[in-house]
Amino acid sequence: MPNVSDVANGYHLITAGLGSPNITYDRLAPVMDFVRANTNYLYHPDCSHFDVIGNESHVTYSGLTFGGWFNFDSFAATAAEGLISKWYETGNQRAYRIYRSTNTGAISVQVSGDGAAVDTTTIAGATYGIANDNWYFIVGRFTPRIELKLWVNTTIASYTATSIPAATTIYNSTEPFEIGRTNRANYFDGQAALCFVAASIVPDYLIWSLWQHSRWLFK
Repeated sequence: MPNVSDVANGYHLITAGLGSPNITYDRLAPVMDFVRANTNYLYHPDCSHFDVIGNESHVTYSGLTFGGWFNFDSFAATAAEGLISKWYETGNQRAYRIYRSTNTGAISVQVSGDGAAVDTTTIAGATYGIANDNWYFIVGRFTPRIELKLWVNTTIASYTATSIPAATTIYNSTEPFEIGRTNRANYFDGQAALCFVAASIVPDYLIWSLWQHSRWLFK
């Protein structure tokens, strides 16, 4: 299978599914186009580079910050959609994920400290008018014991939500790291770009700066 994306100091993601995600352009940005019906996604087998547990000794402000730009083709669909994930409920292999949940059409960030118990922060899609064919900069950040924060930033507004997590660390799951799928079943239908994972507590002003300096690619 071809390597299509460099992440984590040169580690590559692998394509999976029928036809694999297409690499294309939307406005000025190169994007990955996922089709749920083709069950395609990107992944990397479990390895230490994606096992972010939130207390890495080599990081001054250790935690987890992850996200990217996403454009939904079917935001109101009944099936959940995985955006970025290292998560499998069977066998309690939950670690971290950002996904669109079912029913309410909400964006959620989740972490698990033991693979079973789950901390969640959610932004309701209907409340903020999240809809198809719009690009959103979606970022989750885990600060151990203090905060689990979610951003949904568009080109015209910024929405945030926070909660206090019970988890002090993130479970070291054996699941692959994935973009475009979660829980081995819930596939993304849409486009993704500029996805990232950081084993640190990226400050608010840098997250805002990432959004501010990349949003012009998606106007």
